[in-house]
Amino acid sequence: MSIRVETFEDQKRLFETAAVLLRSGKLDDAITLYDYLVIQNPVVPQYWTGGGIAKMRRGLLEEAFVHFQVAEAADESDPVPILLRGLCLMRMGKRLEALVALTRARSMAAGRPRDAWMEGSIRAVVEKCSPGGGGRDRSIGGGTSCT
Repeated sequence: MSIRVETFEDQKRLFETAAVLLRSGKLDDAITLYDYLVIQNPVVPQYWTGGGIAKMRRGLLEEAFVHFQVAEAADESDPVPILLRGLCLMRMGKRLEALVALTRARSMAAGRPRDAWMEGSIRAVVEKCSPGGGGRDRSIGGGTSCT
């Protein structure tokens, strides 16, 4: 795949294409575009988040985790990368670290209308994955194991 990006508008179009590929399940192509975007403009947290989502869906958990960390560092006020980092940690079997991240994302999203969608999902994961919670959440991404 040959990619040529000269302007920020080109980057925006490429980001939109990567998002379409991600939604349609063409993960390898989406990863290629997101990786290109983070090289071209590494300060845009959405590029890192998108790449992290694609990599997490592909099962590349360590790489996804790094993407979510960078996105979080680029915009510390956004709870979305923290939520995704928590889900990634859960899939990596790092339950305690995951619960800390998810709880942090939940508290950051509280009272913010644009982040209200997170509340129910985070609550479900935290409740199921806390001691005595039941061990498996099926509400996010096909199930997040708590063990």
